[in-house]
Amino acid sequence: MADYEQQWEDYRRRRNGLLLGIFGYIPITFALGLLVTKLFQVQWLIPVFAACWMLLFASAGWRLQSFPCPRCGQLFSGYNIISRRCAHCALPKYQLGPD
Repeated sequence: MADYEQQWEDYRRRRNGLLLGIFGYIPITFALGLLVTKLFQVQWLIPVFAACWMLLFASAGWRLQSFPCPRCGQLFSGYNIISRRCAHCALPKYQLGPD
């Protein structure tokens, strides 16, 4: 196994969690709203679920933002979560080993 492979797998999990939070919010909240309304005839659960989803989304964003660089240990992206290189040591994203 390459030097940084496990760290990049962790990065991918964090990124995928954020993407699920972004793209899953509307369809999952809508589907749950229909299901809860049809099964239990209550609508107060929908905003509760939506608020919980937003908290999970914020948590996923924070986890991605706080990913440490495999080489230098500093925050990889600084304040730019779509950066292609470490903001501190310029390690390219997904590089598997030291230079």
